[in-house]
Amino acid sequence: MALWLVFGFILLSATLILAMTFGPLRAAANVRVIRMIAYVQYAAALLLLRRRVLVVGDVPLADAGEDRLQGKVVFLRDRIKLMR
Repeated sequence: MALWLVFGFILLSATLILAMTFGPLRAAANVRVIRMIAYVQYAAALLLLRRRVLVVGDVPLADAGEDRLQGKVVFLRDRIKLMR
């Protein structure tokens, strides 16, 4: 849950920064630097989203080949089909 809050905060912050550079800060001398900060924030948000999507429950998809707690074999192929 906290990851989603951080993700939302980063997106909101990047969007506001980018909107400011096309509005009141358009004439600023360092507008490219400010826009780059927003793009880096978007990249960080995408990395967090990727992390969240690749983790199913508490088990990363890379380790989902065998479910040791229940003794059942979980095939990675089935998890990928669910994600599509």
